[in-house]
This record gives sequence, structure tokens and C-alpha cells, in this order.
Amino acid sequence: MTARTGFGIVRVMWLVLALVGCEKNACVEMCQAYKRWIDTCSSSWEAAFPDEDWHSVDDCYDAHWDAATSQQEQCDAERQSYDERSCY
Repeated sequence: MTARTGFGIVRVMWLVLALVGCEKNACVEMCQAYKRWIDTCSSSWEAAFPDEDWHSVDDCYDAHWDAATSQQEQCDAERQSYDERSCY
């Protein structure tokens, strides 16, 4: 496979994603907000969420990937909380 062929495949994949669309998942965005907060505040997943047994953002994703529609508002509120949270 040449570089040009690889580039073409990537373009096709982006086109398919654009046509299919990606549904917004507030719980996944919440996990990303947790990660930003942990990275910014030099914390760890274990210290920040001791009751969850999470060691990385992937554990948060696993727990919330298929969150019910009813959970989405709660996740969005939690995301906003972590976006505004200071380190101390």
C-alpha cells in the first residue's frame, strides 16, 4: 500500500463517519472532563474515584459507554461540574 492509497482510505473512513453521524454521548464527554481535571490537577484515577475502581479513562468509558438516555442529563451536569472545578 502506498502513502497515497492510505490517504484515500482515511478520506473514505471520514466520509463514512460524516454520513453515518456520531450520536453525542454526554457520559463519554463526562469521562473526558474527568480526564482533563485529573491531568490538570496531577491527580490519579484511583485517588479521584476510589469507589469506582477506575485506573484510566478507559474504565470510565467502559462504565458509561452505553448509558441510558435518562442518564445523559446527569452526565452532562457532572461534566459541567468538572469543567468548572478547580484543583483545590
